[in-house]
Amino acid sequence: MCRLGFIKESSPDHFFFSEDIVRQIVYNSISRRDLMLYHRAVGETIETFHQNTLSNYYEQLAMHFTIANDSH
Repeated sequence: MCRLGFIKESSPDHFFFSEDIVRQIVYNSISRRDLMLYHRAVGETIETFHQNTLSNYYEQLAMHFTIANDSH
């Protein structure tokens, strides 16, 4: 999706959908269960790789764990 321009990189560790409609299409094609699992995995990965600077990632962690339905 990055190669096609649907996902863009704003920094080496931060990606975003190029358009909201792209995010909606992707999200609608993934089961709710899988979406929750993916977001939990991303949140846990952020915690692992950025454990010394977690405060820089609180907003991202909150979003991922909220979508994962996890109060982690």
